[in-house]
Amino acid sequence: MIECSLKTDNLIGMHGTSTYSKNGKRYPGVGAIMSMIKFAVNKDYEVVGKPSFNFYDKARDLISLDFKEITVISDDMIGDLLGAQKLNMHSCLVLSGKVRSEEEILNTLSKNEIPKNICKEMSDVLELLKKGEI
Repeated sequence: MIECSLKTDNLIGMHGTSTYSKNGKRYPGVGAIMSMIKFAVNKDYEVVGKPSFNFYDKARDLISLDFKEITVISDDMIGDLLGAQKLNMHSCLVLSGKVRSEEEILNTLSKNEIPKNICKEMSDVLELLKKGEI
């Protein structure tokens, strides 16, 4: 990866996922790997998927809503929700594997980055939807 990155002018990441979970274990996601490559070769990179503005703007355009009317529900605080929040979207973090407890993530966030809703599982998200809180 390093040798290829040194030979190109443009580095592109498909998304900014911080981690992914497989068989109960967590691994570095594309975003984490791209950050490592950036540091190793001193070249910036562009993300074309989440959490890039262009990705979210295209999705917003397809559903004809303003960002402030959208809630993004995800298990990836860094790769999904922080980018959405920067665009004034609402966020809901689901503790489903990438982040297993609030303590793992809350102390890494500033006060304005903490999502309005944190749910232990998707059934909790459904309850919030039924109540009209999301």
